Amino acid sequence: MKFLHLAAIMIVSAVSVFAGMRVANLAYIHATGNIHAVEPGRLYRSATLSAGRLDRLIEETGIRTIVNLRGDAGRPWYEAEREVAARRGVDFISFHISAKQIPDRETLEEIIFVLRNAPQPILVHCKSGSDRAGLVSALYQYALAGQSAEQADRQLSFDYGHFPWLGSRTAAMGEAFSQYVALSPEGEQPPVNGPLTVASDEGRRLN
Repeated sequence: MKFLHLAAIMIVSAVSVFAGMRVANLAYIHATGNIHAVEPGRLYRSATLSAGRLDRLIEETGIRTIVNLRGDAGRPWYEAEREVAARRGVDFISFHISAKQIPDRETLEEIIFVLRNAPQPILVHCKSGSDRAGLVSALYQYALAGQSAEQADRQLSFDYGHFPWLGSRTAAMGEAFSQYVALSPEGEQPPVNGPLTVASDEGRRLN
C-alpha cells in the first residue's frame, strides 16, 4: 500500500512538473513569437505574428515568401498577414493542415516543393510555431538540406514548444515525419516541372 501511495505521489509530481514546463513554454512563445532560423538566409519558423512583428521580421531578415500552415482565409489575423505581405512584395502561400492529424503525403510533397522553389528566405508558421512549423522544418532539413532523419527530427522538440506527451494529439506531427522518412530515400528531392502551382486556400502560381 505504501508503495502504491508513493507511486501515485511520484506520478502526480511528474505531471505537475510537465504542466509547469508547458505553461512556461507557452509564455515564452507568446513573448518571443517563437522565431527561429532553421537555415539562416533560407528558412525561418515562427508562431503567428502580429502585423507589426511580422513587418519587422521581414525588414530584419529579408523574407520573400510566407508559408502559412493554418489556412483560415478571411480571419482577421490572416487578412492582416496577407496585407503586410502584399505591401512588402512578399509571396504569401497558404496550406490548411492540422497539428492533430497526419497530413497526406501529397500535401507534404507539395509543401516541400514550395520550400524548394519559392523565393528565399522563407518564413513558415503555424499558430504557436511548435508543431506544424516543426514538421515542415524537419521535412526541409531532411528532404532538401541533406540532414539525417535524427538531426531533422530535432525541429520537433520541446525547445520549440512541441509537446507530444501526456496524450497530446500533436504527437501526430512526429508520426507524420517518421512515416515520411520510412517511405523516402534520405535526401530525396521532389522533381521540378515548370512553374510552381500551389493548391492552397486561394491557389497560387510562382514563376
